[in-house]
Amino acid sequence: DRLYPIVVDPTIIHDTTAEFAAGLLNRVKDTGSGSVPFLESYFQELGADSNTVALWHFNEASGNPLDSSGNSFSGTPTGTTVITGQLGNARLFNGSSDFIDFTNITKLHNLKTMTASLWFKETAIAVNMALIAKWDYQTQGSFGIQTSATNADEIGVYVAAAINEAGLNHCQTTGADIAAGTWYHLAVVFDGFATGNGNRLKVYINGKEVNCTFTGTIPADLTTATSTVKVGKFGGTLTRFFNGSIDEIKLSSIAKTPEEIQLEAYRRPYSVYTSETLDLTI
Repeated sequence: DRLYPIVVDPTIIHDTTAEFAAGLLNRVKDTGSGSVPFLESYFQELGADSNTVALWHFNEASGNPLDSSGNSFSGTPTGTTVITGQLGNARLFNGSSDFIDFTNITKLHNLKTMTASLWFKETAIAVNMALIAKWDYQTQGSFGIQTSATNADEIGVYVAAAINEAGLNHCQTTGADIAAGTWYHLAVVFDGFATGNGNRLKVYINGKEVNCTFTGTIPADLTTATSTVKVGKFGGTLTRFFNGSIDEIKLSSIAKTPEEIQLEAYRRPYSVYTSETLDLTI
């Protein structure tokens, strides 16, 4: 006699990607191939909420990246290649001429709080590569997020106190330890209501806060710079092209909590694989 239900470890009878594909994958995907399947929980695509300024999934097969926030801040690419990303598709930047222009997003003007988050993967690590910036150098500056100016495996974040400044107020992380060829979740939280540089600007890698070394004083609000938001480069004479892939950018008008950052950066909390019907008769 058998007692039901019967739970069978599918790896006992499944040892190829094709065999696993016949079942139901709920919040789990096979990242292996052929005779080496590898099932793992996947990361979650973000949705828009009332605080979302812009949200770019980069899932388009070609053409302009569309804004999923409802605010219609779609972008115009110069170059870039659509590739398989961390979540759906992503954009690959060649490090010399590729970027995406998302126009002057006025909803970012005078903000006292903001959170910028994205996934990125560097083809080769290097200093001074722009991820996202609203900054035309020394003419229309607001904020810029890039690889560090001093260490290729770190992150640098700039917040302008005056529109025409040259990047005097910034942080350079220590302990980010970025490596080429690996996807990282990056979140930058700006809170102008807080006191002190370390409270006004925080940087998170894969859901964990990393240390920052500050220069200057992080201001209490963003400027009204008319520069456009660019992904993959700065504006003006300071280009700083990015060499690598970028996915799932979200700009929010609030300073998110560490718990909210972790939720965005981590895999789904559970996943279930259900095999096709198995014949257990003897």
